[in-house]
Amino acid sequence: MGLDILAVSRIVKKEDGDILIGENESRCEYKAGEYSPGQGSTSNSFRAGSYSGYNAWRAKLCKLMHGIQPEEMWADPNRWSGAAFQEVIDFSDCEGVIGARVSKKLYTDFKKHRSQLYQKAIELFSQDDVAHFFAVYDDFTTAFKISADRGLLIFC
Repeated sequence: MGLDILAVSRIVKKEDGDILIGENESRCEYKAGEYSPGQGSTSNSFRAGSYSGYNAWRAKLCKLMHGIQPEEMWADPNRWSGAAFQEVIDFSDCEGVIGARVSKKLYTDFKKHRSQLYQKAIELFSQDDVAHFFAVYDDFTTAFKISADRGLLIFC
């Protein structure tokens, strides 16, 4: 088993839709209910790795960007509110969905910090680890670009 990510743009609320948004989605501005891709919608999916592999990837992202382990961010979320990548670092792999507003912020973070993180990664990681890290990083960049367009990023 692994963690699959699905990004969908231009969703619309629809009875008997194929995307369900539950109550209390902390990173999603849409109301609970059923949604479907709307006119002009695009989607993309990818495997973020095993659950433990994704968590290791997320720890690397946090260490490269902030110099800390994710647990430090989780322990004091108010201190880190709005920090680069905070919304994905402090988001469990089983938490559900990220809406368009947060996706737009994260897409900006992923675009803005790639070069800086790459330079740090080549100093700290093996060539294979760098390649794997940025394969997942680039998949997330694409996914957040899609979900930022009135859509969702779904952790499945």
